[in-house]
Amino acid sequence: MKLINGKKQTFPWFGMDIGGTLVKLVYFEPKDITAEEEQEEVENLKSIRKYLTSNTAYGKTGIRDVHLELKNLTMCGRKGNLHFIRFPSCAMHRFIQMGSEKNFSSLHTTLCATGGGAFKFEKDFRMIADLQLHKLDELDCLIQGLLYV
Repeated sequence: MKLINGKKQTFPWFGMDIGGTLVKLVYFEPKDITAEEEQEEVENLKSIRKYLTSNTAYGKTGIRDVHLELKNLTMCGRKGNLHFIRFPSCAMHRFIQMGSEKNFSSLHTTLCATGGGAFKFEKDFRMIADLQLHKLDELDCLIQGLLYV
């Protein structure tokens, strides 16, 4: 996570790989939230965090791979858990609609994404959920992930 204007990026922290058959979503759940941060946290962020971390299944096809979860990880100076969620690419429109319903664009205007689906669904993210996709090279991200581990 890079600093923007000298500040840490606001939560939620997500990354997506939108493949031809499967979407992989990574979500960082902060565990070191201060009382002040919790008080300032808006309701839709609390709603998104609760939804993502209290379920292992989402709809008929979404799955949180609990066995892959990385606990007590430090990222950008924050401690938390890294969650891995997957669902078929054919369910992407439902995901985009859910992002719109949960008013995700009030928290972030841009999501980082890799894969061909980042190009395929770019217009839908913009038109339906009022979100921009920051498209990144999949191989570069994979290498950065290897360097992180």
